[in-house]
Amino acid sequence: MTKQVCRCLVISFVLSLWMICGISQVRAFVARNGDDVTIAAEEVIDNDLYAAGETIVINGLINGDLWVAGRTVVINGAIKGSILAVAETITMTGRSDHTIRLACRNLDFSGHTDGDLMVMAAEMNISDTGQIMGDLLFVSGKSTVNGPVGSNMIGAGSDVLLKNHVIGNVKLRVKRLVLSPSADIAGSLFYSSENKADIPSGARILGSVTHKLPVVKVDYQHSQIRPFLKIIEKVMSFLMALITGFVLILIAPKRLTSISESIGKNPWPSLGWGTVILFATPPAAITIFFTIVGAPLALIAIALYLMVIYISQIPVGLYIGRWIIRRFFKVESKAIMAGALALGLFIIGFLRLIPFLGFWIGLAVILLGIGSVVVSEKQIRKASREYIASV
Repeated sequence: MTKQVCRCLVISFVLSLWMICGISQVRAFVARNGDDVTIAAEEVIDNDLYAAGETIVINGLINGDLWVAGRTVVINGAIKGSILAVAETITMTGRSDHTIRLACRNLDFSGHTDGDLMVMAAEMNISDTGQIMGDLLFVSGKSTVNGPVGSNMIGAGSDVLLKNHVIGNVKLRVKRLVLSPSADIAGSLFYSSENKADIPSGARILGSVTHKLPVVKVDYQHSQIRPFLKIIEKVMSFLMALITGFVLILIAPKRLTSISESIGKNPWPSLGWGTVILFATPPAAITIFFTIVGAPLALIAIALYLMVIYISQIPVGLYIGRWIIRRFFKVESKAIMAGALALGLFIIGFLRLIPFLGFWIGLAVILLGIGSVVVSEKQIRKASREYIASV
């Protein structure tokens, strides 16, 4: 990764919203980036830490929040604040005093949190040394919970294996649920599944056990036309994005081209900025909701947030289309740009149809699209300052 990634992790978007709401004090932060980012065991950071890189290893003490994005993330140190991590693989043996939010493909958790643990992963493993004092909230394909949960356990997934104590209730939507003889649920067990849970005689459940079969709604009247309705839905979504892109091409072709080109020139900064804005905006909006300014500004922020997510596919689609078409034509006229946009949006829509992989492709499109706007704006301002200085 380039050294410019640290600049992408500046949370000016969130800070601006907070300042609008009259919050007078904002905690400082430290940004780190590189192919390999390591916080040594003896290192102490007294502020929030924002880090991005291929491999990120946290061994030291963070006296604030930790926000990280990378391919491999290892957290061995102590985090006094909350944690937000997005990576392909996350390993945690350290400690956090607050809520942990993780999105990854593979999670190996053997650490400790005094707050909640919120996970979205393909495979999640909570080892027997892992301790969750709050709730465990997860969406995971395969989940193994060996460590104790200090409150409720709520999740959804394919296979779930529970081996330890759960102080509260367990509510799951699964394909297969297995409890080991050492499982101990102090509350009630409620699960929705096509299969009956495997509960051995040694497992203890103090509350009630409720098994609910998933509701399958069959609409015979429309069952024949439903596949066609889904096709129409996809086509309409494609046409709406295409029309929106055409309008942007007519209004600001150079600006849209600049944004799309920043994806190819600065992909990692675009991903970094996109990650920050995508995950930081909802909690910022919630904060705004409870300030003096109140609900109206929060609702406006959420509306703009959803709008940005929707149009994020346009610069990415234009970049993909331009990358293909300019091998045959010069992409200069608005007509050729429109054709490139149509080609790129079609490719994105097709890739999103791929099972499981389509979700990650859609997420990457959103992150790149949002982040490219910020990176492009920074480049324009930098060029403007350099021009003024040279005059």
